[in-house]
Amino acid sequence: MYNLVKYLSEYAALRIMAGILNAMPYRAALSAGLINAWIGFYIFRFRTREAKKRIRCVFGNHYTDKDIQRIAWQSWCNIVFNAIETMRLPQITLTSSRIMCDCDEYLATIKNHCKTGKGGIIATPHMGSWELAGVISNLNDIPVFAVAAQQKNLLVDHYLNNLRARARLETVIRGSGTMKQIMKKLNTGNILAILPDVRMRTKGVQVPFLGGQANLGPGMASFAKHADVPIFPVVNKRLGQCRHKMMIFEPIWPDNNLDKEEDVFRMTRHVMNIFEKEIRLDPGQWFWFNKRWVLDPFTDEQQKNDSISEGSIQ
Repeated sequence: MYNLVKYLSEYAALRIMAGILNAMPYRAALSAGLINAWIGFYIFRFRTREAKKRIRCVFGNHYTDKDIQRIAWQSWCNIVFNAIETMRLPQITLTSSRIMCDCDEYLATIKNHCKTGKGGIIATPHMGSWELAGVISNLNDIPVFAVAAQQKNLLVDHYLNNLRARARLETVIRGSGTMKQIMKKLNTGNILAILPDVRMRTKGVQVPFLGGQANLGPGMASFAKHADVPIFPVVNKRLGQCRHKMMIFEPIWPDNNLDKEEDVFRMTRHVMNIFEKEIRLDPGQWFWFNKRWVLDPFTDEQQKNDSISEGSIQ
């Protein structure tokens, strides 16, 4: 009974908030979000101490305490802005996307690749507006799809999936048949959008990242290896509140001369090296508040026998 009341309350609050934010102009909605961000950061201090500790751990004495406060604040604002933009996904049109985002090079590169008939993988970190890549791609007739886990609150889950569907962003729900669906789509010329900078709960690919070792999902590189498609590293940056820039880097192709494990490590490390460089250049753009800190050490005890590895493939 408690869970039912909790889920209904969460759903009602989400719908009310979404209704208000969608009735406002884009800039006004983000300005309202800025007020909520200030309350969450300075009053409730939601994971603020953890975020600052992580930034200090990565950068050491490179930044002053004041700088770290600024980086954490910028990162927190970006999270709030992302939440607002997710609720407004169906309002993004081809015209408005061109106004709000500098993405010509990105679109030209992916469109040229799509002409080959091969699928591909867009790998993007939790920087800037990470939902934007998929929506803008589909608005420009690039067949992008993503993979998402089902939310515990099924009402919220249905609402979020409906938002993505209205924004023409196809979502594959993670489950027992997910891997086959992904491979089928890649083999028929579709593009998978994936966020690989998340710590795995189960044993994955351990690569150097931000001065430590990150245990990451093998899915991104494994899919590329099995389907023989390239990985396109893409970094999104927020320019102020309302403007965005999508930067695309040279594609990373599987190497047929390497075995699977070696090649998966190589591709994963290459992608994460690009992400690390961009994070270090502009740390306020990255998500330092993640519940699963990417550099937490992995131990065998963390594995859950009944869990499905995010993005894994045999």
